[in-house]
Amino acid sequence: MGSGRTIFRTRLLMKNILILILFIFGFSLLFAEDKEITEPAVSVSVNPSVLTAGSPFTVSIFIDYPFPDDITVITPPFPASITLERFFKAPRTAGGVTRTLLEYRFSLAGPPNAGNSLRMGSFTLITPLGIAETGDIVINIRATGEETIVTRLVWEGHSRQMAVGERATITLRVNNPNIQLPQPAFFMPEVPRGVILSRLQIPPQEREDGIVLKLTLIPLETGNFNLPSRVLLQGRVRFEIPSLLIRITERIR
Repeated sequence: MGSGRTIFRTRLLMKNILILILFIFGFSLLFAEDKEITEPAVSVSVNPSVLTAGSPFTVSIFIDYPFPDDITVITPPFPASITLERFFKAPRTAGGVTRTLLEYRFSLAGPPNAGNSLRMGSFTLITPLGIAETGDIVINIRATGEETIVTRLVWEGHSRQMAVGERATITLRVNNPNIQLPQPAFFMPEVPRGVILSRLQIPPQEREDGIVLKLTLIPLETGNFNLPSRVLLQGRVRFEIPSLLIRITERIR
């Protein structure tokens, strides 16, 4: 009789343990799936992509979360050869979507050696939606004394004035299409507030003719649409991009 009760209790205990294990396993899968869905996306860009001796550079981190004050950033140890000059975080809106920009501006503390690279560890971004990681950031260094090819670009297809709600297509053309050109995303500027600025596909023939960037511009408020001049480096090529200024007026009814 006692033996039967013991067997019954043992089976009941094993059944309860099995139910508990299944519950914990199912909860873990649910948590993992929820984390995968809610973890905010993050992207990183470095400008210029190739450093020269003594040149400053900027690391820009975009995260798909619109409220900068809610974001906690854990930075990796910075290499001893660079100095942090400035940091800020602010919302940026493009195509009706608001993300947060975190921008770090560094300067080189000393001239780099040829063939070297700077490696920074991963930035950790903590938000109410989850934790995002940038992954290690590697910055290439060009030796001083290497010949630089200066390539100037020009904005085309725009007028000096537009009205709110109008649509315009503007292009960026290089004066030396025979050099190896980066992808259009390399030339994409930071989008100012108050406009929709989206990148368009470039037909092969236009790319052969020197078009490196094609944009649709829709202003949403009055003022000045201004893209400052920039210098981008890709290998030994220095791309000099002029500023672009368009006055935005009230919509004509």
